[in-house]
Amino acid sequence: MYYMEVKAATKKLSKVLSDEDLLQKNYGKLLSKKIKLRIVEFYKAESLVEISHLPPPRLHLLQGTREFAVDISRNWRIVFEAYNEEGNVTIKKNDARIIKITRIEDYH
Repeated sequence: MYYMEVKAATKKLSKVLSDEDLLQKNYGKLLSKKIKLRIVEFYKAESLVEISHLPPPRLHLLQGTREFAVDISRNWRIVFEAYNEEGNVTIKKNDARIIKITRIEDYH
């Protein structure tokens, strides 16, 4: 069984995502817990097909881009690009094997 690989787009984001204290400092206790939950869901999935398009994760493709997003709260979401096994950006959920988180944002 093959599971997805999760990366961060920048060193700064990678450091925040890998350090519990920094994660809580940047996003608060509740949001940091939900961020970790979504990341674990990515690690456990074989592809994006296994991530629900229904709430709470509500996986969706951002209009006019090649980026996906999942909700972590009513206003916050994790935005990422998906890559296939060859390392090419893909918008096909069943081809996604690598997730590169580009940002975590409050979009309201």
